[in-house]
Amino acid sequence: MRVDVKIEEENLIMEFGRMRISAGRKFPRGIAFQPPHRSWHIKPQALWRGFAAVLLCVLLGSLAAQVVLAVHDDGLFQLDYATAPTAQGVANVSSTNTSPSSNTGDDWDKVYAGTSSAFATAFIEDTVGTAETSFYTGGGSKDERPISTGNQHWEWNNTNDVIPDKDDISHAFAAAYVEPGSGHTIFYFGADRFDTSGDAEIGFWFFRQRVTLGTKPNFNGEHEVGDILVLANWGGSNKVGDIAVYEWVGGNNPLTLLKDTTQADCSAAPANDPVCAVVNNQAGETPPWSYTNKDGQHSYKATALFEGGIDVNDLLGVQEIGCFSTFLAATRASHSTTAQLKDFALGAFPVCGIKVTKTGDALSKIGDPVDYTITIENTGRATLYKRNISDTLLGAITTNGVDQSNTYVLANTCSASLAPDASCTITLRRTVQAGDPDPLPNTASILYSEKSDFTGLEFTASDDHTVNLFQPAVTIDKSGDSLSKETDAANYTFTITNMSSEDSPNLTLASISDNVIGDLLSQATAAGCDVLIYNEVCSFSVSRTVLSGDPDPLVNTVNVLYHPVGFPNNITASDGHSVNLFQPSVSIEKSGDA
Repeated sequence: MRVDVKIEEENLIMEFGRMRISAGRKFPRGIAFQPPHRSWHIKPQALWRGFAAVLLCVLLGSLAAQVVLAVHDDGLFQLDYATAPTAQGVANVSSTNTSPSSNTGDDWDKVYAGTSSAFATAFIEDTVGTAETSFYTGGGSKDERPISTGNQHWEWNNTNDVIPDKDDISHAFAAAYVEPGSGHTIFYFGADRFDTSGDAEIGFWFFRQRVTLGTKPNFNGEHEVGDILVLANWGGSNKVGDIAVYEWVGGNNPLTLLKDTTQADCSAAPANDPVCAVVNNQAGETPPWSYTNKDGQHSYKATALFEGGIDVNDLLGVQEIGCFSTFLAATRASHSTTAQLKDFALGAFPVCGIKVTKTGDALSKIGDPVDYTITIENTGRATLYKRNISDTLLGAITTNGVDQSNTYVLANTCSASLAPDASCTITLRRTVQAGDPDPLPNTASILYSEKSDFTGLEFTASDDHTVNLFQPAVTIDKSGDSLSKETDAANYTFTITNMSSEDSPNLTLASISDNVIGDLLSQATAAGCDVLIYNEVCSFSVSRTVLSGDPDPLVNTVNVLYHPVGFPNNITASDGHSVNLFQPSVSIEKSGDA
């Protein structure tokens, strides 16, 4: 952790990364010191009696507010070790094989299976032996050299492999976690190798930019200030003897040392260590992934597995670590940053990320409004900056960081930046138009940038949504006697059919009446016409006595009203019927002799 202490207006000021604490004490001017990492370098121009004791109290008090656990006992991930009978690493990849027993958390089996609680992971299978297809070549392949630019940069090859078997990486893996107590980001990393007959030197790069293999022999991507390199010895004793952590700063001396410790093995690491590692000093474990060593065995020999962890916030001395995109494990000739590089395993490691979710009404119809919600979530560990938000149906919402005039937008909580783990929402409404396709598709797309000026890494995401446009319809058919007369019954039959499209909601009966017969709701309900599913038909019959004064013909019309379930729309139908009323009569005429 970087701690800056200085005097401002006779007041002791202490800065922990971005945290600024005033001691509230008066001290003489001229006292200033900038301890590199965890050691103190004091310019004793004006030390006065009792200063050291007071300073220590202030420092301990300020640190007490934020306890940082060691990377090997934070409960997030297992870096297994033993303290008795011999202090040594007992690395394994099983989340159920814990050492010590309190060393709980994920392990590489869960990372491999995709069931870990890490927010970013990498699991890389590398070819080995005669099947090797990617390794360093050329004199420019050194850690202090550019990756893809300049006269001397990294190069790779896939033929004529000269990598020693003990330096041949079989798999490499990484996982990123957030320690809840401190909010620090912890990177765990590891690798297994093809052969264990000899020591190996191993390095792990965490690149901010996206680094990939280009056309042989070139790489794509480049170093950026803040890249992290971890160097360690692999094998040779029962402990990891030394670990060095570097930060890429560019310039003539591009790597600056952040931490170099001989208390590197997790079995001997001090409390609150920001880095440690272990190897498997015990043979026999078979990993859950495909693994075959030089002797054709599928289980690990001793020192075949290396794993470690670093507290990124602690080592960089920052509150927000920024973005990382790529992970690389590489064997090398020595511990030096100018050592010849040998085999490597390279893969994506998305520490920053953005996610968009589009939700909305699933069912609607022409003339009805559809409500949509766009939810944007920062899934990574750095603040990201809003650049573009658009929708294929609803148009531009934000362009180059400027919110657009969009009549569909009802509310928008997405400000210029989005902090890690934060989310924002945009709610919109649009009325379905005649001519809209059925189903009605729409896709929300977003673009966020790593920096406020829209430079650096870009992060995109999209999500689609579909609205089914249903067509509700109902018919009613009225039939009956065609001939009747006063005081006789006229019989009628009503047949109702749900003619809606198959994706329509059920229809619920609101009313049904006949201008001659009157209200028919009770009869229709009793006949099961109250709720109609797709294609359902119901019918019922009613009789009415022809009254004196009824017109001839007797014309009557039935009207029915339904609503789709969950919608207020009026779905109507009607039908008429006519009864001819006859007037029977007879006359008799009698004639005879007058």
